[in-house]
Amino acid sequence: MVGKLTRYELKKSILNKFFLIIFCLFLVLNVVLTGGLLDYLDLLESIATGPMAEAAAEDGGPSIWDYLSDAQENGDYMRQTYGPLADMTPEERTEFETAMVEKYGSDVFSPSFIPTAEMMTGPDYFGTDFGDFTYIGNYASLLQKNLDNQAAWDTAVNAAKAYGRDALAAGDNYGIRRNLQIIRLYSTPREEITSRTYNWEEYLFQSPTMLLVFLLVLLACAGSVTGERDRQTWMLLHTAKNGKGKTLLAKYLAGAITAAGLTVLFQLASLGAAWIKGGLMGGTQPVTVFEVLRMFPYPFTVWQYALLALGCQAFAAVLLSVLLTSISAFSKTSVISYGAGVLLLGVSLLLVFDPPRSPWLDGPLALARPLTYFSSYDTANLFGFPVLWAVVQAALWSIIGAVCAILAYRVYRRKRRAV
Repeated sequence: MVGKLTRYELKKSILNKFFLIIFCLFLVLNVVLTGGLLDYLDLLESIATGPMAEAAAEDGGPSIWDYLSDAQENGDYMRQTYGPLADMTPEERTEFETAMVEKYGSDVFSPSFIPTAEMMTGPDYFGTDFGDFTYIGNYASLLQKNLDNQAAWDTAVNAAKAYGRDALAAGDNYGIRRNLQIIRLYSTPREEITSRTYNWEEYLFQSPTMLLVFLLVLLACAGSVTGERDRQTWMLLHTAKNGKGKTLLAKYLAGAITAAGLTVLFQLASLGAAWIKGGLMGGTQPVTVFEVLRMFPYPFTVWQYALLALGCQAFAAVLLSVLLTSISAFSKTSVISYGAGVLLLGVSLLLVFDPPRSPWLDGPLALARPLTYFSSYDTANLFGFPVLWAVVQAALWSIIGAVCAILAYRVYRRKRRAV
């Protein structure tokens, strides 16, 4: 029965003309923004206000297709110049290094090396026409990134050893356990970075996807209960056989399914837009290829981190649906529930983009930006044990959401008795 009621609630909340129109508009907007329209608009502005404005006007100016074509060419160039390096085995990398040193000198991979004319022309070591200098420069940049990462991890381990000794002297069990964990995590051998990424940054760190999803969740859930009163069907639901609780449960389930489904759908659309913009490259690289995730504590790849981020974002959207449905159950009219929902969403987003100093106050949507929690080994002190703040936040807000649902059920029962 609950499943049937949930399907009915889904039809009411999302299969209506108004929601479907807004959904389609937001989906297109999500694809356009992730696909780089903002960069294209900046390009147009620079052309329109720069010295090339007159020439651009005579040529008809660039089009969005020109922009996408340039992005595709850039993606092809990245794959052609980094692909051979990424595909090499450790033995082949050693052979490449040896060949370049024998041919151009021992300082060939140093930043101060001055290229020769021979290095600039093909065929090169890999048989292409880019020239050895292209591959030498790319390889040197990857070597430097790995060295920088290793230096950062060594610094973290050394600091953890020092802090661990202080914690041991002070009898600080949390400090002892946390610093031992840091030493273990950052001493674990990591996979080497063998290629750059392309277009993953836009998808993972710059996409406006979740903001659009949250607005749609607000639209779908904030009036889920008060809408029944506005339509004068609330009395029928209270007196119906399943009005005691199954109807309200169905509304919560429908809201959660809507929130999770919108998150997955919009993120897939965003990923597709990034792919259209020139393809995706480097998905199997260690996530530490991104400088902002250099201190990510676990040996994840880029695509694995993308799945982790998706899970965190889906959780945030589902939690928002629970809170909005509860607000709707507490409110007398849709005007009140939507107003309170807008306030909740606004404050929650403010806490996301301007996090408070205390992580306990991060808010229900903090996990929508998982980078906040996973850019380092960020833990809370729970009875002397280090626990990831992301886990603490998920557990805390799950409890708060459950309490809100229980209180909403009690309000719902009181309304039923008053009928």
